[in-house]
Amino acid sequence: MISRNSVFTYKGKPADVREIARELGVHYVVEGSTRKSGNRARVSAQLVDAATGRHLWAEHYDRTLEDVFALQEDVTHGIVAAVAPEVELAEMAHARTALPNETAQHLTWRAQALMHDGVRQGQPAPVLEAMALAQQAVEADPAALAAFNVLAWCNWSCHLYRWGAEPEKALDRMIDAVSHMSTLNALDYRTLTASGIARTIRGEPERGLADLRRAVDVNPNAALSLMWLAMCEAMAGQGDAARTHATLSLRLNPRDTWIGVAHVALALVSFAARDYREAARQAELAIQSEPAVPLRRAIMIACCAQLGDKPRAARELAALNGFAPDFIPLLYRGDFQVFRRPEDMEHLLDSLRLAET
Repeated sequence: MISRNSVFTYKGKPADVREIARELGVHYVVEGSTRKSGNRARVSAQLVDAATGRHLWAEHYDRTLEDVFALQEDVTHGIVAAVAPEVELAEMAHARTALPNETAQHLTWRAQALMHDGVRQGQPAPVLEAMALAQQAVEADPAALAAFNVLAWCNWSCHLYRWGAEPEKALDRMIDAVSHMSTLNALDYRTLTASGIARTIRGEPERGLADLRRAVDVNPNAALSLMWLAMCEAMAGQGDAARTHATLSLRLNPRDTWIGVAHVALALVSFAARDYREAARQAELAIQSEPAVPLRRAIMIACCAQLGDKPRAARELAALNGFAPDFIPLLYRGDFQVFRRPEDMEHLLDSLRLAET
């Protein structure tokens, strides 16, 4: 990221985006404009891949001018939150098509792209390949925090889906990766987010929530950290907080790649409140964004059972068994506690059993 003073020299001057990027030594450029009408202002922004000139993202923000400082902060948060995931997607797309490159950074982008594809498709092979590439990256650069982050999330997927060799040890491997991240930078929001998830799943919800709250404090523009905070709050039975943070993440960046996490959090809150129609609605939105993630299908199955929609429950169960046949048995065995309150967890399991009768 380039300082404001350096960028400010281009204000009001016609310039080519590629030339600006070359002079500043950057790959991506955010450009924009403002227009004012009465007491209202419209701020337009767009993200450009300077190498190709392709527009990756564009948005406009309409606000009143009652508090110009609040307007500035609001628009800045919105742009930063939206741009970061778009840059990640662009880098992953580039890594998929670029010639092989053994630098730690390129290996990490390739690994992240594979992990992204595997999770979305519900396929273990890309995730396992991503783990191998991320391992190569950390061997090439032991200080590659981003590569350890990929290792952590790959192992999270293996724990959740029961993929790969010894899936029962995947959570331990995730914790090991997080430990390396903590050694490199304990206060990086990625470290804190991964640590929060690992601790929550390991049965330390208060420590996990503390990590996730710190991640949001460190980087309030990280919509993914907000989503996972909402998710873990929902699991812990903190429905009001979960709803607040999930809604905030949706407002911060409604097009985030992993936006389904926020919808799952809202589905869990509604299910625990026995509002099955709203839980099913949120689960459906989550499934639309990522069809091959097991928890959102399980929540939908449970909702359909409670609503008496046995045909839909059967279809959802067949879909879930098509990509994660061990997930519901995992819940029955108690290897993954979706809800921390025993009454909520038992209600979920009873609902799943009802769907299978």
